[in-house]
Amino acid sequence: MRKLLLIFLLGLTISCGNNRPHQPERLPDDEIPAYRTACLKIADYIVLEDSAYHLTISKQQAAQIGVPEKYYDRIQQELDYTNYLVREEYNKKGIPIEMPEFQTE
Repeated sequence: MRKLLLIFLLGLTISCGNNRPHQPERLPDDEIPAYRTACLKIADYIVLEDSAYHLTISKQQAAQIGVPEKYYDRIQQELDYTNYLVREEYNKKGIPIEMPEFQTE
């Protein structure tokens, strides 16, 4: 019984330690235009630092420029998932990622 309890706790510890972000689910078609608008508003606040994308704006500041909280959370989730893919799947050799300058308009 004691061994079974230890195996259960070990399995629970391992499963809780999995910090793999999940790919966001597809938005309903009627939300896509509003989400695109939110992405355009927040694009200037996404930076690449240490080969990972980060938001430089808080949820409250994003709300002030017209980005709803649910879209801010989704953008953050998409960035987390992108960073995971770059780090774990595409960048196993440790090559730094660079982002060229670009225009959003």
